[in-house]
Amino acid sequence: RTALVFDPPAGVDTSAWAHTGDLDETWYVKPQPGQFMVSLSDATPSPPCDAWPEEIDIAQAIFNVEQATNLRITRPRRTWAGLRSFLPDEQAAVGFAPDAEGFFWLAGQGGVGILTSPALSRAAASLIETGELPADLRALGLAAGDLAPARFAPA
Repeated sequence: RTALVFDPPAGVDTSAWAHTGDLDETWYVKPQPGQFMVSLSDATPSPPCDAWPEEIDIAQAIFNVEQATNLRITRPRRTWAGLRSFLPDEQAAVGFAPDAEGFFWLAGQGGVGILTSPALSRAAASLIETGELPADLRALGLAAGDLAPARFAPA
């Protein structure tokens, strides 16, 4: 996944701006304190490696954002690329491994790790400490079994 950060427009308070992207998931912009984060939302298959951003991917991310918004990205502060991992159902696995005592999984966040990490880390901590999800996540309809790594175990 290709990403970059850049400065917001001068004199504009972006603290209440929302995470924004297109329906085709070809880009998103996420406000952060004093900067914006942009991602191309790409998913280029790759073997495990030390991922680096391709210049063409950075250019494409900037182009996509500028075509769809009034934002102008004159110079990225920083660019990077990372590896995305997916499980067969494209959902995260959060829970103890059924086949390795004491091993806890928190994996498979795919392209939504930045947005889901606060809730998934709370879910992980609660599952480790109490064996249950936090009440507010359960109230949203999430069940520990929805995240359990055991859902991939052979029947």
